[in-house]
Amino acid sequence: MTQDDFSEDESIDLTQILHKALRVYKGSFQLFISLSLIYGIINEIISFIFGMASLGDRSLNLYKSVVQVLIAGWISIAMIYLCSRLHQRRQANLKDAFRWARTKYWRYLAIYLAHLAVMGIGFIFFIFPGIYFVTIFIFADILIVLEKISFIDAFRISAQLVRNYFWKVFFYIFVVIGVSLVPEIFYQMIVNMDPTLARTIHRIISVFIMPLLMIAQVELYYQIKKREAGHISWGEQINGSIS
Repeated sequence: MTQDDFSEDESIDLTQILHKALRVYKGSFQLFISLSLIYGIINEIISFIFGMASLGDRSLNLYKSVVQVLIAGWISIAMIYLCSRLHQRRQANLKDAFRWARTKYWRYLAIYLAHLAVMGIGFIFFIFPGIYFVTIFIFADILIVLEKISFIDAFRISAQLVRNYFWKVFFYIFVVIGVSLVPEIFYQMIVNMDPTLARTIHRIISVFIMPLLMIAQVELYYQIKKREAGHISWGEQINGSIS
């Protein structure tokens, strides 16, 4: 990694990106919250079913986690699709979002699992490689959903896009982590008084936060892509693109 890899373009303003994400979220609140609620309700159903089936057997937790990951894949693709359509000022609806998810699902899932594996390896050996991989591959899932590229190119292009904006993307990730901790903070404050209420508040806040973070990430992707697209080799063109 050279000094050039960390040169910054000050025209990328994270504050403006977050403000724009909030405006988009408020303008299409019903659409995003509907998708987020679908995910939340399905998760609750899955937890209930496995809770009844396990009868105290913790070995089924792994199977529950696998099912939740499979469901999360559909929701994530649909969310990315909606964010992209709204960024381009196009009409967006859940029907088209789920139709798009069906065409991208297995490739997205492969990217997601590979991303987890790479990050896991990085964190196992040292903390810093894991953080580095999280940062440079942050757009791999968005790329595989929106662009006409292959599995390998998604990781390669994500790294190239982030290269000149490393510290801003790195800071954005810490903002995301901080916002994501809000439900957990409320949970820890209330759990000793009323565990059921604590879990309910945790889930409600999570449902509201999830779309905002995805909108901001897609907006960050488009901001960087706009500046770097001319310097990127997009590689093999294989599927339809909406961006």
